[in-house]
Amino acid sequence: MQIANSSSCSVAPCRPVAFADTTYYATTDCFDSDRQSYVSNSFTDDNYVLFDRFRNGNCSLKSYYETRVVVASGECLPYALSGTTGKKNISAIALVLKDGSVNVQFFGGVSCASKPKSTSTPSVKTVKNHTCYMSSHWYAGVNSPQTLSNATTGNVSKATTASSSDGDTTRLAS
Repeated sequence: MQIANSSSCSVAPCRPVAFADTTYYATTDCFDSDRQSYVSNSFTDDNYVLFDRFRNGNCSLKSYYETRVVVASGECLPYALSGTTGKKNISAIALVLKDGSVNVQFFGGVSCASKPKSTSTPSVKTVKNHTCYMSSHWYAGVNSPQTLSNATTGNVSKATTASSSDGDTTRLAS
């Protein structure tokens, strides 16, 4: 799910979109406030990772440009769809971990079979306080606690890792 500011958004009706031999449905709604409630009401049975994205690394409100949501199922799902929510296809695998932190792996294309292009693992403190990490404020939606993951890094391999003092980790595939 992608949510954009009303000033930079055009409403689009629900339409089928093919992605990796599966049909998904995409729609565009535009609004400026209460994104978290909208998402929570949209994913009542699923865990999800929500992140507000900013153009500036300090996450200043003036630089907000979109909100992204990925269902935290541990499955390969569309993140960006060429011509719909992005310039190219990108897949993602998202998890909400039992400690409240999140793990999102991003892959080029429609498959998650290769090494991830990048991995974001904001700490439980970062998620709980919604502090700025990788130019985003992160949220974990937990609607299915029995499906929370014990995993920490998924299938990241041959990765370069950078850590912050809060326990946040970024892995870039090498």
